[in-house]
Amino acid sequence: MRSSRFEPEPVVSYLPARARTPEGGLTSRIPRPTIFTMALVDGSLNAALPPHGNVKTWFAPEPGVELRPLLAKNLDTAEQDFINTYGLTPTEAAAFRGRIEREGTASILAAVRI
Repeated sequence: MRSSRFEPEPVVSYLPARARTPEGGLTSRIPRPTIFTMALVDGSLNAALPPHGNVKTWFAPEPGVELRPLLAKNLDTAEQDFINTYGLTPTEAAAFRGRIEREGTASILAAVRI
């Protein structure tokens, strides 16, 4: 369990072993774990609720730079995106959803794993 949301979390990936040893013999194809640490990018998570009901969310790593927006068909789907894509806790996602419902647009500090 991480102590903070902004600490790197190791990610385990199973890569196949080599097919031949340096001596030329065959090896087994048993996967071996390789640990990668993914980088966290701090920035601003923004969301807007247009009149047609879709929710537009986008991540801005620094002021003036916006990445391609993610469109969700409703607030329920957008709340799941906040948790799964942008790494918010369920409590933070629910609070962010409430701000979007009340104000129409909202912004929160977040960190995205790349």
